Amino acid sequence: MDKRDLEKRYPVCCSLIEEPLAAALAGELSEESAAEDLKRLLEREVSSGKLAEYIPELAGLEEAICRIEETEHGFPGKISGYRINPALDILELSWSFSDVMDPLKRRLEGTPEDREERALLWKVPGTGELKIERAGPGDLLALKLVYEEPGSEAAATAAGLGTQELKSALKRAAAKGLLLKPESLLKRYIKTDAPEPEFQKADIFTLQWHITNACDLNCRHCYDRSEISPLRPEAGRRLLGDMERFCEKQHAEGHVCFTGGNPFMYPHFFELYEEAAHRGFSTSILANPVTGESLERLSRIQEPEYFQVSLEGFSGLNDYMRGKGHFSRTVKFLGLLREKGISGSVMLTLTKDNIAQVTGLAAELEGKVDYFTFNRLSRVGEGEALLLPDRGEYLAFLRDYVKASENNPVMGFKDNLINTVLREKGAPPFDGCTGQGCGAAFNFLAVLPDGEAHACRKFPSPLGNVIEQGIEAIYYSPLAGRYRQGPGECEGCALALKCRGCMAAAYSEKKDMFIRKDPYCPL
Repeated sequence: MDKRDLEKRYPVCCSLIEEPLAAALAGELSEESAAEDLKRLLEREVSSGKLAEYIPELAGLEEAICRIEETEHGFPGKISGYRINPALDILELSWSFSDVMDPLKRRLEGTPEDREERALLWKVPGTGELKIERAGPGDLLALKLVYEEPGSEAAATAAGLGTQELKSALKRAAAKGLLLKPESLLKRYIKTDAPEPEFQKADIFTLQWHITNACDLNCRHCYDRSEISPLRPEAGRRLLGDMERFCEKQHAEGHVCFTGGNPFMYPHFFELYEEAAHRGFSTSILANPVTGESLERLSRIQEPEYFQVSLEGFSGLNDYMRGKGHFSRTVKFLGLLREKGISGSVMLTLTKDNIAQVTGLAAELEGKVDYFTFNRLSRVGEGEALLLPDRGEYLAFLRDYVKASENNPVMGFKDNLINTVLREKGAPPFDGCTGQGCGAAFNFLAVLPDGEAHACRKFPSPLGNVIEQGIEAIYYSPLAGRYRQGPGECEGCALALKCRGCMAAAYSEKKDMFIRKDPYCPL
């Protein structure tokens, strides 16, 4: 074998072998020699004391990298459950190569530690990118679960884990590409000049659960102050079980966003939060400031992906909208979230009165919050008495907001019409209000305290009752499908999948939101 071929296939090994010996080893190998032949020669040199003991295993690792890179792996199309990536190799090692080997640099620095472990090597489905890393306990658990295909409850019991940990292990392994998972069945079909398949289907389904209308605030723009009797905890558990079955059947991950009112005022909140975590759902909170003890109790069950609170401007205007002292309490609470290690988010409801304060407030919150964004006021409920800016003022504001965000990392994009500004700038679009443009009745359902489901909470969009009908029947109803399609006037627009404006904005202007587009749209 030519020495250059040896160096090409085993670059790290050859860099650790002195030149004369590398040349001699290459000379002993023919073009037909296999990896086992090289391993035998290296083990011979280890025995004679000329090479470090880990070199043969390092050669095996490099051989596995080449084998995966050179092999055409046929990834299966439609599958009904998790499958192990066919482009995955697991190597048993007695030296800790996977801690110190960087497959991009192809260099080994220092001497590996003498210990038993496993290395994972695989191609990421879709991109074909080669990955190599040490196998963690969660990786091995997920692979074992799929290989043995036990029922989730039995597997969790055998592994000494809860269903939550088991599902998390499978999700993490699939996100890495170690496992293949079935394609989500949550799909919509929108006529557009720029079809993008990833925005025609949803991998995560969010249930925004307004678990109670009880609230310790009296905001001037509240959507709904009606007294609705909340579900009893048994009905709440049935709802979460129904959601688990729905997500499994649709091959989608489930997320429960607990809100209200103030969800912490529901007597059985922690009980149902724990039930959601136990069923493997990721969680988030939309609420008012709470105590440190409540945050600690929350995190002991499951740390939420984020805890969102609201501010409507600087202290004077905010407290006029939400109550005296609310601004200072909320800023203090954001510090408490940081202290507890929970991601903090601030949402602002944009009106004519606070539009001039938005970017200034965002600057004030930089370093105090992980994420800041806004939604336009929906003129329903108490909000019907408030005013929105006119169209020209709002579009000018959007341009200023996008520009300010370039220098403020906490400023996020939520309003779909921001995509029209990005289009003007020649910048790539963001992924829209719910990560899928408008997610109404697509990757999102809002559920009121009594189980009534709405396509969107910002305006009346009732679809039925999840307790009486079940999520699947509501999701696949003709009316829900109509919300998924969005306004007829948006058909054919290149931004349709990531935008379609805000149906609540059309509703606020007393327009037919199934036909008329967002009245603020500049296109």
